[in-house]
Amino acid sequence: MESVVASHDPPLLYSLLDRFLVLIEWLIGAPVYAIPQRRLGGLLEADGSDQEKVFGRQPLVAAMLAALVGSAAKLTPLRRWTFAKAIEAALRTRRALIKWVLAKKEIADIPLPPPLLVTGLPHAGASLLQRLLACDPGARAFRAFEMDKMLMEDLFPPPSKRGYQDHPNIDREGRIMLDEPRLAPSFYISCFQSHRKDPTDFEDDCMILEHQLYFWSIIDSKVSSLRFNNEYMLEVYIYLKRYLQALTSTYKPKSHIILKSNFHSHSLPSFLSVFPNARIITTHRQIPQVLPSLTLLTARLASLSTSQSTPLPRSTVTSFCTTELKHMSTSLLDLRRRVAQDWFTPFPNIATPPPSSNHAISSKQFFDVSHDALVRDPILTVKAIYKHFDMPFSADFEKAMREYVRMNPPFATRKVMGVEERRRVESAYGIPSMQELQESFADYHSYFGV
Repeated sequence: MESVVASHDPPLLYSLLDRFLVLIEWLIGAPVYAIPQRRLGGLLEADGSDQEKVFGRQPLVAAMLAALVGSAAKLTPLRRWTFAKAIEAALRTRRALIKWVLAKKEIADIPLPPPLLVTGLPHAGASLLQRLLACDPGARAFRAFEMDKMLMEDLFPPPSKRGYQDHPNIDREGRIMLDEPRLAPSFYISCFQSHRKDPTDFEDDCMILEHQLYFWSIIDSKVSSLRFNNEYMLEVYIYLKRYLQALTSTYKPKSHIILKSNFHSHSLPSFLSVFPNARIITTHRQIPQVLPSLTLLTARLASLSTSQSTPLPRSTVTSFCTTELKHMSTSLLDLRRRVAQDWFTPFPNIATPPPSSNHAISSKQFFDVSHDALVRDPILTVKAIYKHFDMPFSADFEKAMREYVRMNPPFATRKVMGVEERRRVESAYGIPSMQELQESFADYHSYFGV
């Protein structure tokens, strides 16, 4: 059985300790560290009927907790402990938001401006596009120090515009980010080559989804099935809306907010049910270009969740990534076809009362971006987006984007996987041939013209 490429292993001392604990567990026939499921479950307990009036019933978040605990039981002891800490941080953050919103009941009535959502396939330019769009002086995009679950109760109250630039959470988040690479320095260094990480960076709003236990697991299908479940995602997006209302209650945008996550591609029907007036930008790229780089990154991430004594088959990584891309592309394609034929009906939910719930989703709410076109001329791409959505495009906005591109050349000229590296990854992980992928994803490629 082949294991993933292990060029990003944790430090030797950490790895040796983890192996030692694995051996102890084998000898005693019991875990040396068990996930405290009862204590974690206590953090999910509702604050009476008031919570349901604002957040609705959320039984599938509890189901996700059970699935994650089951998944964590398969991890090595130190990874199990680390994962439990992440789950606890997410639940404490969730509880803090619920208490904050219930204490300030007016927050749930704050109208959100139409979100501009960047989603689509991974490794197709979404991060670059998000940061260009955030250059608009009228936009409000969200930074890591406003969303990270590891900050827990320190996230509330949210930062105000006056104290935004020197908010104490910037230093707190900076310390958290310094601690992470100590687990696997070479892994984080390689990640930073393509994706900077700084407390003030505009980040993926999946950081907020994690408060509702939106985690992925390569070793547990129950977790993936819930992530693909529209009812669970409806619970997640109701929480997201309340969180955004809290953020904008202390720092209101001039015109619109910007959201970004590739994971939204799995569940846009639920997203649009909570944000029916959203304007959605989907980034596209040829699947044969996406799958090798996604597989390699996923293998590196998975190497942090499994010890060398319990290797993960390469075929498992490839299968997981292929399934992710298949579900994303199929979901995007299915939604667009349903919207074009007026077959899409939003799911009723407590966060979207009339008249917003009566909004008819239109094909005009979508704009498709080719990865190659974006990299070739990012400024022209953003201009086309603004023209499509009939949004004002200012000279200050263009000037800020050009300055961003000048100051951040790695993002303007994205480093892509070379031909030889791609071939090595394809061979090592048994990635299907280009012809096989073209055939498997033919409908997606044809519909979106990639």
